Amino acid sequence: FYVRNSPFVTRNPFSILNSHKIECHKCYNYGHLARDCRLPLTNPFQVEKKPKSVKAWKAKKGEGNSKESLIVQTAFNAQKNAAPWILDSGCSSHMTGDKAKFTKLQQFEGGSVKFGNNDGAKICGKGTVQLKEGKIRSEEVLYVSGLRHNLLSVSQICDKGHEVIFTKNGFVIKKCSNGKTMATGSRTSGNLYTLSDGLEKSCLMSQAEESWLWHKRLGHLNFDNMSKLCASKAVRNFPKISKPANPICDSCQKGTMELGLCYPKGKTFTLVAYSDADWAGCIDDRKSTSGGAFYLGDRLVAWHSKKQDSVSLSTAEAEYIAAATCCTQVLWMRQMLSDLGVPTSDPTPIFCDNTSAIHISKNPVQHSRTKHVAIRYHFLKDKVADGEVKLEYVSTTEQVADIFTKPLPKEVFEYLRQKLGVTRSPKL
Repeated sequence: FYVRNSPFVTRNPFSILNSHKIECHKCYNYGHLARDCRLPLTNPFQVEKKPKSVKAWKAKKGEGNSKESLIVQTAFNAQKNAAPWILDSGCSSHMTGDKAKFTKLQQFEGGSVKFGNNDGAKICGKGTVQLKEGKIRSEEVLYVSGLRHNLLSVSQICDKGHEVIFTKNGFVIKKCSNGKTMATGSRTSGNLYTLSDGLEKSCLMSQAEESWLWHKRLGHLNFDNMSKLCASKAVRNFPKISKPANPICDSCQKGTMELGLCYPKGKTFTLVAYSDADWAGCIDDRKSTSGGAFYLGDRLVAWHSKKQDSVSLSTAEAEYIAAATCCTQVLWMRQMLSDLGVPTSDPTPIFCDNTSAIHISKNPVQHSRTKHVAIRYHFLKDKVADGEVKLEYVSTTEQVADIFTKPLPKEVFEYLRQKLGVTRSPKL
């Protein structure tokens, strides 16, 4: 039998259900089903109470050789779950106690932080963290041992060239230079301003630091070309670039300061040229890029890299136009050597890695497939027939002019750079 007024169910030895060993999966007693159980339901969605925050304004001088302690406006008790990023106007610097958030951390011991409950914590390092799953990157963040919440300093954000606008429901971080919204946040029930979800991928940094960041992202492109990209609006959402006083970064200086052209002693002055083209390399107008390298013996004396004036319909046409451009430079250098008393009677070889372009230069007949090529490029045939130049084949792996036409893998680039004669100078 059941006792209806009782919250628990008693066992009935004469129950048919009990004889069949029917067990309730709520109270684990025999004799009834779960739908007839009188056990009161419990709430499986219990929310833990939020820790209380203690506001204080205290500073503590460092002991010994430690630096002065930074001021923290809001201190929090420890909690189990990860804390959000909170804006604090009284915090002198960004700080967090979660070491896993740092993507780059330089550990040291200097200074301490005083909390509102008279507890202190040491500053164990400084580095870069990723906020909100990498959507925002913040630099110069202190690693404070024992700090459970992540604090963003309003003063440090403003020092980076941003402004923070607080409203009744949240806040907005904007750039002072162009008014672009960098981040938004909300106001919690405890009157705390925290970063909200749905932030665009951005970086809380100054305009000068952002210019250097884009310089590195674009393969260390010089600032003049970056300014042209910004003016022409060729890249979507490309920021305004400010050119620094020293436009050469440390990586560019360290990577190339020991490199230079080596001119070994020799007696041969044989003029040799290399010609190559990157067919339809420009993604905007699909024009090709011509490249050339010119040697006197085994010493590089001239080179060029230039976009072609017209769109080529095939690789053979692009290589033929590049060889014609290289031929003009060869004729000028032959004339200069003749004026200097170094005559060149033999035809100057122009090495090309396209056999079709070589056949076109040697064939005096104008075929239908080459009629669309501009007439001014066909003077190459006359110079080949006159014996001033000759086109010879070279494999693509040995084509040194390929380095002037397109990006190459690191191994190929370093190999061709060595063939150009660019070596590292010995340290004095």
